[in-house]
Amino acid sequence: MAAAPLFLVWAPARALLGAAVSRLPSSTTRLLSYSQNKVRRRRGASTASRTLSCSSSSSSSTAVEDGAAKVIVIAGPTATGKSSIALALCRDLGGEIVSCDSVQVYRDVFIGCNKPSPEEMKEVRHHLVDVAPLDETFTAGDFVQRAEAAIDDILSRGRVPVVVGGTMMYLHWLVHGKPDAPKKDPAVAQAVATELLPFHDRGDWDGALELLAAVNSRRAASMAKNDWYRLSRSLEVLRVPNDTGEEVFTGVRAPINKKYDFRSFFIIGDRERLFRRIDKRCEEMLMRGLLPETAGLLVRGMLDPASPAGRAIGYRQAIDFLHQEARLADDLRPAIAGASGSADANREATEVTATAAADPETRFLEFFLTFAAKTRQYSGEQMKWFRSSKGRDFSWQAWDLGGPIEEVPRRAGSGEKRGGGAKSHEAGSCARAGDGCGWRDVATSIAEQFELPRERFDEDLGGESQAMLRSENRQRAGDMKRYVSELSLLGGGGTENEALGRLVLETEELAARIRQAQHEQFRDGAITERPAMEVQGWHAGNR
Repeated sequence: MAAAPLFLVWAPARALLGAAVSRLPSSTTRLLSYSQNKVRRRRGASTASRTLSCSSSSSSSTAVEDGAAKVIVIAGPTATGKSSIALALCRDLGGEIVSCDSVQVYRDVFIGCNKPSPEEMKEVRHHLVDVAPLDETFTAGDFVQRAEAAIDDILSRGRVPVVVGGTMMYLHWLVHGKPDAPKKDPAVAQAVATELLPFHDRGDWDGALELLAAVNSRRAASMAKNDWYRLSRSLEVLRVPNDTGEEVFTGVRAPINKKYDFRSFFIIGDRERLFRRIDKRCEEMLMRGLLPETAGLLVRGMLDPASPAGRAIGYRQAIDFLHQEARLADDLRPAIAGASGSADANREATEVTATAAADPETRFLEFFLTFAAKTRQYSGEQMKWFRSSKGRDFSWQAWDLGGPIEEVPRRAGSGEKRGGGAKSHEAGSCARAGDGCGWRDVATSIAEQFELPRERFDEDLGGESQAMLRSENRQRAGDMKRYVSELSLLGGGGTENEALGRLVLETEELAARIRQAQHEQFRDGAITERPAMEVQGWHAGNR
């Protein structure tokens, strides 16, 4: 019955905003210039035909240089294909993957954190996947300790460690060293999160910063705006029992990065194409069963909304949506709200009534759009972070993002046509990401830079090409404020879309299960608490 109203609202708005997007510069004619062709030129024509193919003996012989063991690090926003590129490198360099993902470390979560498939884990050994129970807090310090142990194990067997993921703090601590902060105290962390929640909800960064300035003005002055994680963590450190605060956290990092020769890379592409890929990935997660997975964990009491996994993008939105639908379907709730007489209860009852007025398809699409928007915002935070001084040791690698990454062949740099384009390019020779530079070119470029002497690698990091890539990425960020999502799998809504209809019916069943499991809580007037504020930020984001 909701097909006509939804179409009348949805289609004209999408068409109007889509027209504005269509006037943006073409992603294939204007994006990222200056790729890593300096590497190719300096190494000469004799290396032009070199591919990723390396024997196990050659891999182990180049794994150590000047006493420091080489380690590949691959980062990038979600949906840039970094995992597939890492798999290609591992297959051809004789490597193993060390996952750098703050949610993949947990057992029992799969779809929302985009874990590698059993087939991928069987073919290429993965470390730091499924290593912690959901009710445990796995910190950045835990990651560094476990990651170093995994890297040492990989190197001891003559293999190449390939660290891959998008959790920025994990990468920062691994590459640059851990700060001298005390171990995380879950009770203190929860207390700080609760204290910051009102400031975060109303976007009052300055007010929240005053909490830190009152006890540590030097630390507050060094805080980047809206870096909610660092603010939260700084307050936690200051409030650890028996610590004085000012002297506890100096920010000095142990030089553990001297133990390894990190060759770090950040995968990027056209911003609009990336956003389209993110939207599609979010749709695919829903089609694959993100909501049933989340509901099953909630019903079994395994997923705490305030836990790191519960706060992660995807799971956070799924939890909120399922709880909303469960409340809307609960016949007892209106009576409870009306009987209480409290202002908060009456206001919440009004909000529930307003939400219920929207049809189920509209509510589902609103949930999807929120999920996709949060993921895109997170990818923007990742790019901003890696443009800053914190990402100075990462070499940016651009590819055209022109289509899905097909199954990675055994020889990723085999000289055949790359990236699905009509042209064949040497690795690192693409003038623009939109000119056909494909993911295989990026994989080959990374393999070549892995073999360079350290001083040559550092020279490229400070070169003009890297500066231009970061500058172009910054300029494109403003254009994407006008971006409008386009549904490819869920369509425009309404009963004519079978996939959307199935998901809406599935949601009703899942909400009924959650309502039944929490019936006593709802009957007593208690409302499932809203998940704790996302102070973890990029620490608990998805890939």
